[in-house]
Amino acid sequence: QSTSWSRGPNRYQKILSSSLTPTLSWTIFSPTRIPSINVAYQQLKAKQYLFETTARDLIYNTQASYYGVQANKQLTESYFKILDLNIENLEVVLGKYSAGYISVVDVYTSQAQVFTSITTLIANINAYEKSSFQLSGYLGLPQDKVALPQDEPSINQTWKLPKSETIDYALANSEIIKRSYTMAETYRWNGIVALNRTLPTFTASLKYPIGWDETTTSITVISEDPNQFNNTTNTWKSSNGPSISLAFEWPIFDAGISKAEANSAFNKQKSALLNAQTATDTTVQNVRDSFSTYNTSLLSLKSSTLAYESAMSAELASSFRYLAGVGDVTQQIQATTRLGLASVQKANSIKDFNQSVANLYRYSALWPMNTRQFLNDYLSTSK
Repeated sequence: QSTSWSRGPNRYQKILSSSLTPTLSWTIFSPTRIPSINVAYQQLKAKQYLFETTARDLIYNTQASYYGVQANKQLTESYFKILDLNIENLEVVLGKYSAGYISVVDVYTSQAQVFTSITTLIANINAYEKSSFQLSGYLGLPQDKVALPQDEPSINQTWKLPKSETIDYALANSEIIKRSYTMAETYRWNGIVALNRTLPTFTASLKYPIGWDETTTSITVISEDPNQFNNTTNTWKSSNGPSISLAFEWPIFDAGISKAEANSAFNKQKSALLNAQTATDTTVQNVRDSFSTYNTSLLSLKSSTLAYESAMSAELASSFRYLAGVGDVTQQIQATTRLGLASVQKANSIKDFNQSVANLYRYSALWPMNTRQFLNDYLSTSK
């Protein structure tokens, strides 16, 4: 941009000249363009697999914590009932002691059983609170809120697929395996990008220079102040017309650095492929272990349910016998203790069974009911 002034008789003139050269450039051949796009695409896929893996772990941890809270709730209720039974037994023992039918040893034994029940109940309440706080954390609840399941522990669902089909599905759909292979592809394309930097690039450019003049003229001069102009004309002009050029760039001297970067990327690719193979082996082993846990917990569930029913009947029969004067306080305490152990076994067997099903979902790459749709809805709303 430039400005010129001229002055004559009764005349001032100011000319403001500007020029602009728009340039349109297009890299006709860039050997790194397609590989760079592939790198970005593979990185996006890897992030998606990482997100799904994190979501799957969160779902499993939430389920496992939920089943743990259920078990602790059931045990707390059972220990309250056992404490009531032990207090009732103590009252009976005190009555018999007052009547002179038993010795003070039976009283102390019954009292010790009551205090033991209280200690066990307190410990289980503590575990119940801790598991509830953990579940609240997985659910993202505020610090002043606690998650307490309302439904009773039960068998939520069973596993339908056989082991071989479960393993095949896991190998084909596991996000951990897919992410390892995706990272390997990312490193491979990174290596190709580095190698292609040593190749030439061609760029075409179109230039179109444009000039612009603004002329301001004053015919009648009242004063010699050049700001008092009263006639302005604008003129657009094109100088020399458009021009087309072709540029050639070849970074020959950076070839050593690019090759070193490529070798590093290809080595990372090999490492990622080894990780993928390790993830494959681990997935197969996890599915097998989960199936083994599922089968044993199913047997344990049946056995512990029968054991609990038997312990309930034994405790009830022992109470009636003791009230009738048959048997002693030791037998009654043993029956109550067995009922407590059977309650623990039943609660843990239900928890272990449900957690084994959750584990199978986790390692088989299948999603529990409605969770996949919930995840898709979340992704849709978060975009």
